[in-house]
Amino acid sequence: MLRRFDGKPLSGRLVYRRSERSFDVEPQPERGVTSLLVNDVQIEIDEDGRLIYVWGLCPHESWTAVRLDPPTAKPGRLQYVGGEVVPGVSKRLNADKRWAVGHDTSSQWLCIGDQTVHGEVIAFAPGAVAVLREGKLGALWLHPDARA
Repeated sequence: MLRRFDGKPLSGRLVYRRSERSFDVEPQPERGVTSLLVNDVQIEIDEDGRLIYVWGLCPHESWTAVRLDPPTAKPGRLQYVGGEVVPGVSKRLNADKRWAVGHDTSSQWLCIGDQTVHGEVIAFAPGAVAVLREGKLGALWLHPDARA
């Protein structure tokens, strides 16, 4: 379960390294203790369960070209609650099946999950927006810096 709390996301910028087929944050922030997984994308969390930033594998060959209309997000922080944070042991958020990955080539937005889901929309990390529905992640929206 995820819950919003007041605060500003870490500073930095989300980048997509095409040759590595992965996301990263620059400058490299301090590492957390574990991560939440959506497909193979990792949402790094600290010892208190606070979501820090997004990184990890997301091959562009698996993306579906779509027109995306990203939701309007309010800056905030997110925390993983209701489960134990075990250092080095990731928790998969989409255990039932892989989520679709849609990409809009004109805006460079990417959506992992249900692009039509409605709920609380929080810009929680550099280039990352979560849509929560009843405390569960319904979609992870990513907007990497075009300069990368």
